[in-house]
Amino acid sequence: MLAHSRSSAVCADINWTIERQIATRTWGRIRRLRVEATPERVMVVGSTPSYYLKQLALAAISESLASMSIYPVLDVDIQVMSEATTPSAENLDQWPSRRDR
Repeated sequence: MLAHSRSSAVCADINWTIERQIATRTWGRIRRLRVEATPERVMVVGSTPSYYLKQLALAAISESLASMSIYPVLDVDIQVMSEATTPSAENLDQWPSRRDR
């Protein structure tokens, strides 16, 4: 059980590190960002209004994992939304926030 709790703590640290790095590199512009890590796999999900921000997020993920010297299977699903689906100032409150998760 101690090994399981240690593994859970490491995964939580990976989640936090990657999420923080993505938010920093993309100025918090990845919507509905979710990072889930297991010892074998890291999954990152979210959406963004541009391919440039998606590239920044991918670079942040890669740098984070390399700095921790871990190389799990990486599963990234960051959707690029069209301008029509990008939230405007008027309907921003309808979009889920990080607090809603």
